[in-house]
Amino acid sequence: MVKSSAPLQRGRALYRVLWGVVFALALALAGGTLYAYFRGSAAGDGRGSGRRKIPWDAILIEEREKTGTRSLKSFIFPWKD
Repeated sequence: MVKSSAPLQRGRALYRVLWGVVFALALALAGGTLYAYFRGSAAGDGRGSGRRKIPWDAILIEEREKTGTRSLKSFIFPWKD
């Protein structure tokens, strides 16, 4: 008897979907962590009146200075610069 490979194909597809979900969650958590860090560092000690405006322009300029100008290829393959 010849066994069908359909269950194996469904298992592989499910495996790919699950890894996609894990990757998306990890990416969201990393972004959320950075957001909370920048928001907390901009707010100072947390005491004061109400919400403060977060200086996103200054934060982004500082981050661009840290990372420099790099292409996506150089992030993936840094030895090929």
